[in-house]
Amino acid sequence: MKNAIAQRTGTGIQEQAARTLLERFESGKSQKTIEARKNDWKDFAGFMGTDPQNAAEALLTRPLGEANLLADQYKSSMKERGLTSATINRRLSSLRILVSMARTFGFVNWNLEIKNEKRQRSKKMQGPGTEAVAAMVQGLKRKRTPKAIRDLALIRLLWDNALRRAEVVGCNISDLDLKASTLQVLRKGKTEKEQIDLAPQTAKALAAWMRCRKAKNGDDPLFVNFSPSEDGKGRLSSTGLYLIVRSLGEKVSVRTSPHRIRHSSCVEASRLGQKAGLAFEDVRDFSGHSDLGALQFYLDQNKNLQRQYSAMVAAAI
Repeated sequence: MKNAIAQRTGTGIQEQAARTLLERFESGKSQKTIEARKNDWKDFAGFMGTDPQNAAEALLTRPLGEANLLADQYKSSMKERGLTSATINRRLSSLRILVSMARTFGFVNWNLEIKNEKRQRSKKMQGPGTEAVAAMVQGLKRKRTPKAIRDLALIRLLWDNALRRAEVVGCNISDLDLKASTLQVLRKGKTEKEQIDLAPQTAKALAAWMRCRKAKNGDDPLFVNFSPSEDGKGRLSSTGLYLIVRSLGEKVSVRTSPHRIRHSSCVEASRLGQKAGLAFEDVRDFSGHSDLGALQFYLDQNKNLQRQYSAMVAAAI
């Protein structure tokens, strides 16, 4: 079946058009989003038994009914492989986005109508909890090595501001304003950095790290890798941050990761926010989730909720 699918190309859309669509499909996005979309199309192309461009042509040259059938078959194959609902839905979204672009540019006159996979009720992620993160922080405070000072700043950002690891390692020196206690962060799914406020504890940890960092070029990475090969010059990678957090967790007898710390931070923010009488849904401003609306933006401007949440969570440890 795959070979038959792969052969049905070129009947309604030219190769150049498919190539252009794929290029525009990846443009204007963060590098992480681009890589995710490329991987999505590689997977679809694998299902089709061809390359991404031919896979796009094969999808777009079909009439509506056949295109939906093909997408449904792809969805079934992903379920048979045991992929999570989140992965399945993201890959279906990639198909829908490309088809929507093709319709905008007049290459097709239909959109895919395949529904997402129902979200699976997975086991609740277990974060390390407040006590474990506090133990990690106290352990790092007892050391005064450059690595410990860097790691303390990393943990404070992960906890105090519930940042994702890509958001942390993507920061440059110029993004940090210690006088204003702010940091420019590239949020997930965004193409421009946005400013977040730092709690006093976070700013203090970052100031200590900058005294060790001693770099003057604003384009230099905020956090560097202390591995022998990098010698404190290369940007800390997402994998490097994951390994640092995992090692720090093991020292306090917990299994953790940057995302688990973020999870615990959001849980603590929700609890403390409710205790302080803040609206529960406003925790989304603190956590930087993508489904923020205009209301949350204006509430944050008027009440400075993000700073309140950061200060409360930082004070917990």
